[in-house]
Amino acid sequence: MVIAGRVLHQDRAIDDDTRWSIVARLLDDDGVDLTDRVAGCLVLLYGQQLSRIVAITREQLVITDDVARLHLGATHIEIPDPLRSLLARLASEGRRYTGVGSPAITPWLLPGLAPGRPLTAAHLGERLRRLDIATMAGRRGALMRLGARLPAAVMALGTATGQERFDSPRGLLGERLRGIYRLLADYGETIFPHDCFADC
Repeated sequence: MVIAGRVLHQDRAIDDDTRWSIVARLLDDDGVDLTDRVAGCLVLLYGQQLSRIVAITREQLVITDDVARLHLGATHIEIPDPLRSLLARLASEGRRYTGVGSPAITPWLLPGLAPGRPLTAAHLGERLRRLDIATMAGRRGALMRLGARLPAAVMALGTATGQERFDSPRGLLGERLRGIYRLLADYGETIFPHDCFADC
């Protein structure tokens, strides 16, 4: 008897045209829930994992007139308009639906149905799938684009250990992502200039 091995499904990266088309819809369509608009953009533009998005606290987000600064560990990403405005709305208005017994004031940017807990990554992923957003493929597409826009010297920096090198944008994927947030903080102006949403 032959036992079939486990089949691993690897989503390809979303191409840029498709990714930007989805981003434009998320930025402009007020009919989409604000939570999904912000989370989808963080996946498709900044390559964020769902588990990291749902764990964002209000203390990690600083809103100014020009940008939103999202702190990730010891670094931060500067996010310009129009996503800055969506983040500001989400921080001030909160999520539309929360669980019974949830406190009026919560530290989470995306509070969940369980009192005092954030939205789960699984629930957020299901919400985005209803909008036809393939989060894994979208995240890969974003990271490929981020890698392509990094200066060549930065691509040679390698991971935090300094032992490996980013031979191509694909090197930013998987376990070699440990230094990406530091690079985003240092080179955010190069990767995401303030007019990067002009064509959306």
